[in-house]
Amino acid sequence: MRQDNPSYRLVNLKDRNDVLDRITRAEQELNQLMDGQVALIAYVKDEEKSTGANNNG
Repeated sequence: MRQDNPSYRLVNLKDRNDVLDRITRAEQELNQLMDGQVALIAYVKDEEKSTGANNNG
């Protein structure tokens, strides 16, 4: 994902242990595959911004 895409925002996973558990498992698997440390970041599509951007044409 590109950092300059304003239609996505970071997700607050403080109260989403189910999602954090999945991300943690995926990171552990990727760490083994990549033979290094992998950190995953969760973004969510901001529907309001992306919808507005699509109506500019």
